[in-house]
Amino acid sequence: MNYVVLLVLFDLLKVPIVISQLIGAESALLTTFSGNNIWAFRDHHHIPLKTKLIQYHFSSGAGIGITSTMVIVLVHFAHLYYLIALILSACVGMIWNYVFNSKIIFKAKRDPDSQ
Repeated sequence: MNYVVLLVLFDLLKVPIVISQLIGAESALLTTFSGNNIWAFRDHHHIPLKTKLIQYHFSSGAGIGITSTMVIVLVHFAHLYYLIALILSACVGMIWNYVFNSKIIFKAKRDPDSQ
């Protein structure tokens, strides 16, 4: 999702990279939250949707900060092609988000009988 938004905004409409990346990152965040909530994580339905969405935005804010900063720095200062910068930063952000989400937001409900 971030790729498509970045392609349209930055490449086609010539919106500055900072604005394009932040809009793309937010659209990707909402898309991945939906996928994670429905498919990726099991045993998380005991947590209210609103709570998960707020936590996801909070935790992913760090991921967005990491990826957006990397894209902007790699494009402006390293003069890297913006899509390559996006791919590199997405790998770093993906690792951060998976670890944080699996340990905090979508953690499985503990079975009291298993202890």
